[in-house]
Amino acid sequence: MMDFFTHLFLPIAVVYVLRSELFEHPLAFALAGFAILPDADKIVAVPGGLHSVVTLLPIALIVVLVERGVAGRLRYAPVAIALLYSHLLIDVIDGNFMVLFAPLLETGIQLGYPGDVVLGGKWPVVIQGELLSVSIREPQPVPGGRGGPGTYAFLKKYGVLSMLVFVLVVSPRFTGDG
Repeated sequence: MMDFFTHLFLPIAVVYVLRSELFEHPLAFALAGFAILPDADKIVAVPGGLHSVVTLLPIALIVVLVERGVAGRLRYAPVAIALLYSHLLIDVIDGNFMVLFAPLLETGIQLGYPGDVVLGGKWPVVIQGELLSVSIREPQPVPGGRGGPGTYAFLKKYGVLSMLVFVLVVSPRFTGDG
């Protein structure tokens, strides 16, 4: 699974680049919480329970209804929903097995990247093997997963990179350079 910091910082940095006008008030950065919300399923001991398009739908609808009811328009709700679903996208891209339509379907998807870049030889650069593999299957038990059930990587290399991207993208706003 992707680490906490990647889920937190990468999507909000992308949103900031695409829709910086939404961040007039610094409190708007709290929207990043929607990007980590699906991992609340680990706290309630239902691994994968909020890692589904179907189970996130009620949350998305509540967000829309609340903003429409309070503000009479939709400004932040679409961003909150995009951040919510970005979690699933990042996990799929990371190569995790995901049952995206649970509990309606038990079949899930997993991406793999088995190709290797070979430098030198007859051609200067050659891709050996498949660039992308897609596996669509039923869930299978994972023997001896790292740390056991409920374990969640807090910070890994992509989390550090995501934090740095976030700081580089957002810092000009606070230093007066952007």
